Amino acid sequence: MIQKLSLLVFLVGSAAMAHLQVGVYSGIQAGGQGCQVRVKNVYYLNNVAHPLNERVDIDVQGLALTLQHPPLISSEKKMAYFNHDMFQGILPTQQGAMGFEMKISHARVTRDVAIPTEFHLIQHVYQGDKRSSLVCTQLKQTSR
Repeated sequence: MIQKLSLLVFLVGSAAMAHLQVGVYSGIQAGGQGCQVRVKNVYYLNNVAHPLNERVDIDVQGLALTLQHPPLISSEKKMAYFNHDMFQGILPTQQGAMGFEMKISHARVTRDVAIPTEFHLIQHVYQGDKRSSLVCTQLKQTSR
């Protein structure tokens, strides 16, 4: 009985989870240049609405990536959870990897809408340890 009640509470609570709106989000870089990311699709793996299953398909700077909330595991605290204020994705390259991180605000509009506030696109070339990044802040949705 307790298990069934717990499952019901989880399912009802999951339906009210915050999610990104599909569309283009534009912002600015430190030098004043424009930047943008297109959120193409938001979905849940296996149609199970849980933040750890949430996926976001994006296009940024000609790259297609799939993002997710980063999972966090602490053996010391005996906890398995996630960072709900961020989406991350990584793409292997011939020389290293490209990483993407999008920071999220849940307070700017309504409880069930997550608003991207900034993103970081990081290129890491392992040979020679070359690193570069594009930082885009002040994101606003400019089209759907």
